[in-house]
Amino acid sequence: MIQTQFYTELGKVLYAIAFFDGVIQDAEIQELERYIKRILKALPSEGNENRMVMISKLRFYNCRKEQLKPKLAFHSFYNFMEKYGDKISTHDKDVANQLLTAIAGAYKGLQQTEIIHLNKIQHLFQNSLK
Repeated sequence: MIQTQFYTELGKVLYAIAFFDGVIQDAEIQELERYIKRILKALPSEGNENRMVMISKLRFYNCRKEQLKPKLAFHSFYNFMEKYGDKISTHDKDVANQLLTAIAGAYKGLQQTEIIHLNKIQHLFQNSLK
C-alpha cells in the first residue's frame, strides 16, 4: 500500500517539476515517456514495479488534466515523504530520482526553480534512507 502511494505521489511531483517553469513542454513529456520505457524494459514484465511506474505516469497525466497547482502537487509528495519516507526502499527512491532528474532537465536543462525543488527532494531521500 505504501509503495502504491509513493508512486502515486511521484506522479504528482513529476508533474510539479515539469510545470514549475509555467508550462509543461512537449520535451518534458517525451523525456518522461522515454525514461518510463527504459525503466520498464529493465523490469520483469509481470513485476509489481512495472505497475507502480505506470501509476506514476497516469497520475502525472491526471494532474495535468485537472490543472493541479504545481506547489500543491510538490507539497503533497513532500508531506508524504516526511511521513513515510523511511518505509520507501532505496530502489524506489532511485527510480524516482532518475525520473525526476530526467524530466527536470528535458527542456532547456535544469532551471533554478527545478534545482531548488530537486535539492529538497534529494534532502528528503537522504534523510529517510532505508
